[in-house]
Amino acid sequence: MSDEFRVTILYGYRKILDFITDKENKNFLKTPLWQQFITGAKIFCKNVGWVEIKST
Repeated sequence: MSDEFRVTILYGYRKILDFITDKENKNFLKTPLWQQFITGAKIFCKNVGWVEIKST
């Protein structure tokens, strides 16, 4: 995975989090949308591969 692609992915995650924050009145930690995101999302770790966010 190139650094440029990694930056693009991380930028996408940031935009998702910003969207959730804006739409959920900054109380996103308790919202169903946020809970679904953190239980179903995965992130790519260079030495491990795809890892669920919950286990990181």
